[in-house]
Amino acid sequence: MTNEEILYDDGKVKVSYFKDLVDEHVLHIGDQGFILQRGILEELARTPIVNIKRKLSAIDSNIDSALIRSEIFYHEVDFALKQAHIKD
Repeated sequence: MTNEEILYDDGKVKVSYFKDLVDEHVLHIGDQGFILQRGILEELARTPIVNIKRKLSAIDSNIDSALIRSEIFYHEVDFALKQAHIKD
């Protein structure tokens, strides 16, 4: 994506706006991007960490395997989502 505004990027997990739509976001894990439709970033940011795996799996069942392949833990994604929501 070009001209994307990045809300969070720690080198492992990145959250950005989806193209030119500021109401939708993309969660980047490794080389994969998962679209977070309107309102989902806020919902995930407010989700207790004990429920984040279930919520992410409901969005896209491939997120879990992307995290495993990229050696990223759920607490890292949880932190990224919360920080992106604050910046948003």
